[in-house]
Amino acid sequence: MLANVFCLLLAAAAPCGLTVENRVDPQGVDVPAPRLSWKGAAEAGETNVVQTAYRILVASSEAKLAADAGDLWDSGKVACGDSRFVRYAGAPLRTSRHCFWKVRTWDGADRPSAWSRPAQWLTGVMPPDAWRAKWIAPSKETQPEDALDAARWVTATPGTNGCVVLARRFAVKDLQPGTRADMAFASTVACAIKVNGRPFYRSFTAAPDWRFARFRDLTRELAAGTNEIEIVLKPGAAQAFIAAVRFPDGRLLTTDAAWGRDLGGLRETPSGRELIVRRETASPAFEKTFAVTGAVDSAVLQITGLGFYEAELNGRRIGTRVLEPVPTRYDRRALYSTYDVASYLKPGENKLRVVLGHGWYDVRALAVWNFDTAPWRNAPRLIAQLDLSLADGARQTVVSDRTWRQVKSPIGYDSLYEGEVIGAWNPDEPDFGSRVLHAVEVPSPTKILQSEPCAPSRVVRTLRPSSVHASGDAWVVTFPENFAGWIRMNVRNQKKGDVLTVRYDERLSADGSPAWDSPADGLHAGAMERAKAAGKEVRRVDCYFGFTGMDGGWIEPNGFQTDRFVSSGADVEVYEPRFDCKGFQYVVLRGLRTPPAIDDITGCAVQTDFPDIGAFACSDETFNGLMRMGVRAYKANFANGVPTDCPQRERNGWTGDASIASELAQYCFENTSGYEKWLRDICDAQLPSGGIPQIVPTGGWGAGGAGPVWDSALACIAWNLWCYRGDRAILGEIYPHLLRHLEWVRAKEENHLVENWFGDWLAVNEKHVPNKRYTASCYYYLETRILAESAAVLGRTDEAARWRAVAKATREAINAAFYKGGGVYDNGGQTAQALPLTLGLAPEPERKAVAAKLVEAVARADGHVDVGLIGMKHLFRALSLAGRSDLAYRLLVNPTKPSPVASWMKRGGTTLWEDWNDGASRNHVMFGDYVAWAYQYLAGIRLPESDGSSAAFPNPAQVAFKDVLLAPDPIADLDWVAASVDGPYGVVKSEWRRGADGTVAYSFTVPPNTTATIRLPDCPDRKAGSGTYVFHHAKKDKKEK
Repeated sequence: MLANVFCLLLAAAAPCGLTVENRVDPQGVDVPAPRLSWKGAAEAGETNVVQTAYRILVASSEAKLAADAGDLWDSGKVACGDSRFVRYAGAPLRTSRHCFWKVRTWDGADRPSAWSRPAQWLTGVMPPDAWRAKWIAPSKETQPEDALDAARWVTATPGTNGCVVLARRFAVKDLQPGTRADMAFASTVACAIKVNGRPFYRSFTAAPDWRFARFRDLTRELAAGTNEIEIVLKPGAAQAFIAAVRFPDGRLLTTDAAWGRDLGGLRETPSGRELIVRRETASPAFEKTFAVTGAVDSAVLQITGLGFYEAELNGRRIGTRVLEPVPTRYDRRALYSTYDVASYLKPGENKLRVVLGHGWYDVRALAVWNFDTAPWRNAPRLIAQLDLSLADGARQTVVSDRTWRQVKSPIGYDSLYEGEVIGAWNPDEPDFGSRVLHAVEVPSPTKILQSEPCAPSRVVRTLRPSSVHASGDAWVVTFPENFAGWIRMNVRNQKKGDVLTVRYDERLSADGSPAWDSPADGLHAGAMERAKAAGKEVRRVDCYFGFTGMDGGWIEPNGFQTDRFVSSGADVEVYEPRFDCKGFQYVVLRGLRTPPAIDDITGCAVQTDFPDIGAFACSDETFNGLMRMGVRAYKANFANGVPTDCPQRERNGWTGDASIASELAQYCFENTSGYEKWLRDICDAQLPSGGIPQIVPTGGWGAGGAGPVWDSALACIAWNLWCYRGDRAILGEIYPHLLRHLEWVRAKEENHLVENWFGDWLAVNEKHVPNKRYTASCYYYLETRILAESAAVLGRTDEAARWRAVAKATREAINAAFYKGGGVYDNGGQTAQALPLTLGLAPEPERKAVAAKLVEAVARADGHVDVGLIGMKHLFRALSLAGRSDLAYRLLVNPTKPSPVASWMKRGGTTLWEDWNDGASRNHVMFGDYVAWAYQYLAGIRLPESDGSSAAFPNPAQVAFKDVLLAPDPIADLDWVAASVDGPYGVVKSEWRRGADGTVAYSFTVPPNTTATIRLPDCPDRKAGSGTYVFHHAKKDKKEK
């Protein structure tokens, strides 16, 4: 006993920060050999702590783990100094099993640590073919397909412009209030429709949308008497049109020979045989009642629903995840979730209920991005498997199959672009109370069904409105910041059937009134001009929205980012949407009988629930505000497992934006698993040629790619995960895809140079944008360097040598074509001068001249930024590499336009804007990489360089802050900076403060099991082990030259 106590007293500090697959206690791990990681710890005042060995125990129960019995795996004492990504090597893992684990380490004196606190993970379905459940979808009775049965495909001879024009006159009697005339139609090519001379519909892009029939309410366009429909079919192969208009008296007007040349019935043409004529009369919800036959020892639910789902068990919502599952390319990969639901069950009868949303799987509304014609699109569907272990050792499984009952959904309609209808339903919906409708079993919609490998989306915080004010017939709710999510509201004093309209916006008019609608649907032409003449704003976020996907006119269509809540008549009801996420700062409420109370409204901020790991503050509160703006923009643009450009207008995974912002994330967030997931999305979306789409996931839009700057997302993000997280696995996983991509690019190069669709995107001055061939070739060089270094890391020596030669040839070609001598590259602008410095393109003897010309370019702009997306990534680092961090800082805080402070912050921005003018989107992250720069140079926390000259290529042998460079730049504009990053091995801290006498005090903290190189101005480098270090350094301020 005394010996045990003595050993405990001598034990080193216990490891902490245990993770499995980069997540804390994850539920749903279906990797056969998951990666286990931990961080070292040290006692107060202890220095130079290292790990020399570890021992891991994994047990099937908490009791066994407490008894040090690793019945699943006991690694034994392993001599190893690393604590990252140790592969589980124990007994085969099975479906729905709890795994409990802990670790202890040995230090440099071979002292064992205490055991860490227990951690755990819960397995998914293992192996993948162990699913016993079936995919189920709504009853066919709720999805009639007869709308066009009586119609004929028609066409006519094209005119000189290649267009086919079809027209039909018809008589209409007075339509009674509450009745509607519905039009179903389809076209094999892009088309435009006018009714009585007014625009009614147009295909939103040139892409044919014939695969899905359209349904629109025609009622408002009709008048008593004679009416006319005109259809213009745009040029294309096999131009054809089919339509049916159903009037409330039962009369049917269909396309036939009176419209044009008859091509055949609905299914009698090639296009018709592929056409999907699916209406939806009921939003899908399902229910299964089952009996639990004994006391429950464990219960694990494996479930997903496409596009989104929400599940409850015995009336209790399961978990806190929202917008599940996160989007993917569904036909190639779909994700499921895992829940421990033992506490939800009761003896005897239990009821599992699942509500489905359409999400990105079944996008019905029309917008620019063509997700409504995605190859995977189909009716919502789910798969669920509940595995129960009973106390008597028996096992019970409940699975989704045709015995599940379809029931009434609380939602009448949901759409990502539009919103939700809550509390009202299509009158054609079946009476679920009196009828029993069962689900239908359907084939799997995906090739790979995988446990969700990243953090889920959640409501991570709530916000109180800053004000509520009346404006005409509306109430306007203002929040203190722009964010992604929705509101929750107590709705009071409404009568049954009252419709509350909830519209989410980014801007108001100057007088506080709501902005005007402006969707580019052909029906709002001139909205911008009319609004300007009236002194009003337009919404702008709706500019890419086309048409509602709502079938029929049973309720007023929502419009973009708009919900409708129909009251049941209760004294108090709660409005909160489930299946669509908005980007907004203002909410416009219409239809309330009494003024809303501010305390009844709560903003719900939604994001992928990754941990914050960075903290930064300095003596300038304006700059602190800029840092907060960048962090907010990142969070709002990783709301649902995809790095997006903006959370409102597009919500697309633009590759260029994601690539640029990925280094910011390494300092502020632990989002490794989120990026791993999205890199797989890129691989799933890659074309057979090797090309990478502009947006990922994509339903087909932008499949041709945008060139190396945007396509670099695959290379740059994977490389960042290696350099900052030590993630070799994802580097190896994407390597063959990156190789195939660059082989494709290389086949198109000319003299080792390449082209790019987009250049320095949304630059301050388009006249100063560098040659696109120059910027594209610079990024091609970056990609080839990354491929070569990745090959070296992965032990592919020959390929590393080959691609280093390609990179060398590209570098030489860039210098031959674009270096004009005297330090000038291309047009000599800020972006053109920054790239050769940060990418290591400039020959060493020329670097000072190139840097000098960069400073001149800043002076020509009178100390303002004069760059776009590419320049904002490279400009500040280039200036710091040139010894001018002071100038980089002043560019950011310049109080006059253009600058982040003057262009965004002073105009009320709380997140970063899309441009330097009016902010078409006011929540964009693509200009936010200065956040990473501030950590790297103002605070000085960065990776060791490979050659001392390039910010893009840290030393690939010194990764994950295992050896950190601490080299702050104490610029005269600031009195102090304090920053910390909770890295893979622990918290790195850097702080400096300037005293009244000019002496700068530095304080650094190096975490256990790591080392640091401390580099102070005008001093030789110092090597240090773990611990806290303080230095006082008398140095002259760095003045502007």
